[in-house]
Amino acid sequence: MIDYNNKDYFIDKNKGVDIVYKNDSLLYEVNSKYQNIKVFKNELFGKILVIDDDLQLTDLDEHNYHEMIAHVPINFIPNTENVLIIGGGDGGTAREVLRHKNIKKVDQIEIDIEVVKTCKKYFPGLSISYDDSRMNLIIENGSTWVDNNLILKKKYYD
Repeated sequence: MIDYNNKDYFIDKNKGVDIVYKNDSLLYEVNSKYQNIKVFKNELFGKILVIDDDLQLTDLDEHNYHEMIAHVPINFIPNTENVLIIGGGDGGTAREVLRHKNIKKVDQIEIDIEVVKTCKKYFPGLSISYDDSRMNLIIENGSTWVDNNLILKKKYYD
């Protein structure tokens, strides 16, 4: 029987079903201004990113999410050059967007710098996007940024 208060487990709680991950260890935990961020190590899934007790991604399968969220819209919109990402502090969506050679500029709005710092340290394959010269990371509330830039950037992004 699983002790749900045991730190050896991460439980992804959902309506009707809980998914239990047996952890080798808790690698990192920080409380940012906005949320609790944890990184676990798991034998099967690799590192696991959890924010406010909600599983965000694992090393093993993060590409399934990031590839779909990036490549589908880019391949649908002809000649995409300028992309806006709101959120995505792990860097994975930007990594996939930047695989397209036609992309000239990515503006990513992320509210929590701690997510970016955590992912740079523990998920460097995701956060490699931050080293690309076409990438512009803006630390700000996404809704506020859109409100402040709606008219100025209205026709800028594809």
